[in-house]
Formats: sequence, C-alpha cells, structure tokens
Amino acid sequence: MDEKKIKFKTKDSIINACISIYTQVKVSLDWSSIHDQDVLDLTNVFKNSNNIQILSLSFIKNQIGDQGATAIGSCLANCLKLSSLKLRISQNQINTEGAIGLVTSLQNLNNLQNVTFQLDFNKIGVQGASALGSAFGNCKSLSKLYLSIYKNEICNQGAILLGQHLQKSKSIIQLHLGLNENKAHDEGACNLGQNLAKLDKLSNLELQIAKNNIKEFGASILLNSLVNCKNLYKLNLFLYSNLLGAQGAFAVGSALEQCAQLSILTLSLDKNYIRDQGIIKLASSLACCKKLFALTLSLLSNDISQNGLSFLCSTISKCNNIQVLKLHLWQNINTQFNVGKMFKMKRLVELQAQF
Repeated sequence: MDEKKIKFKTKDSIINACISIYTQVKVSLDWSSIHDQDVLDLTNVFKNSNNIQILSLSFIKNQIGDQGATAIGSCLANCLKLSSLKLRISQNQINTEGAIGLVTSLQNLNNLQNVTFQLDFNKIGVQGASALGSAFGNCKSLSKLYLSIYKNEICNQGAILLGQHLQKSKSIIQLHLGLNENKAHDEGACNLGQNLAKLDKLSNLELQIAKNNIKEFGASILLNSLVNCKNLYKLNLFLYSNLLGAQGAFAVGSALEQCAQLSILTLSLDKNYIRDQGIIKLASSLACCKKLFALTLSLLSNDISQNGLSFLCSTISKCNNIQVLKLHLWQNINTQFNVGKMFKMKRLVELQAQF
C-alpha cells in the first residue's frame, strides 16, 4: 500500500476526516482545552483505522482524565497494523484507572516496534506504573521504548513493579526511562537496576532518575547491575539532585569502569555533594573506560575545588580514545582556569567546557 499521510491541528478537522485511507496519522492538539468528551468524539473516528502504521497523538496540557485516556486505549486497539506509536499526554488529569485503560490493548499489537509514551505530571501511581510495565514487557516485537513518567507518584513500589514487568521483554534494544521526581529511594533504584540488567538485547539506555532520594547504596546497586548488560555501548544516566555524596560518586565510577563495551556516556551528577573526594575516584574510573570515545559529564554545584577540577581535567586528558568531550562544571569553588592548557588530547575533535 502506498504511504498516505495526514496531519490534524484542530478538533473539527479530525471529526470530519476519513481516517481509514491513511497509513500515517499525526494529531497535535496541545494546549487546546481538550476534555474527556472531546476525546470520545475524536476517537470515534478511529474505529476504522486498520491501515494506520505510524501514529502520533499529542494532547499535552489539556484536561483529559481517566475516561479520555481509556478511550484513547480503545482507539489504539483498532490499529492492528501499527508499528510506530507516539503518545504525548503529559500534564493532564490521568490517574491509575486511566493509565491501565490506556495500555490494556497494546500487547495485542503484534507489529508494534517503536513506542514513545510521555505521561509526565499526571497521577498514575504504583499500579499505573505496573500496568505500563506489563503492557510494554509483553509487546513481542518492541525494540525501541521511550517512556517518560516524571512526577507521577509511583514511589519505590512503582519503580520495582515497572522494572519487574519490563524485564520480561526479549526484544528491547533501546530504552529511555524517565522517572524524575517520583519519591523513589534506594530500594526502588536497586530493584530497577537488577531488572533492567535482564534485558539481554539492551545496547542503548537513557535512565532519568533525578530529584528522588537515592543515596550511595542505591546508586551502587543500580550501576553494578547495569554492568551485566553485556551489549550496553551507550548510557545516558541522569542522577542529579539526589543524595549520592563522595561515596556514591565512587560507586558510580567503579561500576562504569566495568562496563566493557561502553563507548558513549552522558553522566549528570549535579547537586549530589560529591566534593573533591568523589571527583578523584570518578575521574580515575572514567580514565579506565578504554572504549569510551564520547563523554558528557555534568557536575554542577558539588562543592568541588579548583584542585579537584584540575585533577578531573588532567586525568581525562590522558584518555586518548576520547574524541568528543563536554564538561559542565559551573557553580563549584574557584573554577577559573585555562581550559586549553588542560586538554591536549590528540584525537579530540570536539570540546565543550563550561566552568
């Protein structure tokens, strides 16, 4: 079938459309005062949507509740040929019931390979997180998953259940998991890491677990678990605004040192009380990552002195494999020095340093 695309930016244009002839459909109704009844009207159009293969629905910052979310889920059940799905429904009024209704039918979409789900700033809670994990963990063909559920009151138990279900996937290669501001503690971080380590094919991971209450122990178990992801070559890890301290930075560095295939690393440890003690061990460990060729390191507001930052820079400058280096180090102590003199790396092709 020839590809036929259509984009909708108003409610009326959707209601009057004949969806059945299209293979690619994009709906953008952010900030549009959409309520549950509006969603019910819109999703009725999708009853004959058997041909849709690529679907993008964006309803950011509206007034969609559980009824509307469940209607969207029912709508998705009709898209049997769907291979790529983007659903952006952040900043609405979706609770546990809505989250469950939203994903109930996903595991029946046997062609689904690429999913983006943004549900930030709702209230899906523990059971909502569990439902999401169960749905995606049972999608047989899913290889790329972008799941963002910032500030959804999932707490420790939600992080645990999410991970337990996701680890059942046998096909996920690329995973983005956004769990910022969810009141998770060490227990949640530990269990999450242990479960993610069971994703045998995982090679590209972005884990955003910032602004929680994770300490040294949680960070240590989380990172040491990821060492077991033998195919992991790209890791973006955002742990800013937690409670790691110097020992937490030590644990993070020690674990990264053991990730044998790690080639691309973004590590954000801003506002974690790392100080000079933590930065010395972290820098020494990064220098032992022999395959690392792209490094982005963010250490804002960690009370690191000029001596600590000098040690970091001089240590990293000895990593001859690094070609791309980005350092974000401002809001520390006395951090004014000549960056050019610190980095004379033969293979470096890109340098960004902010002090």
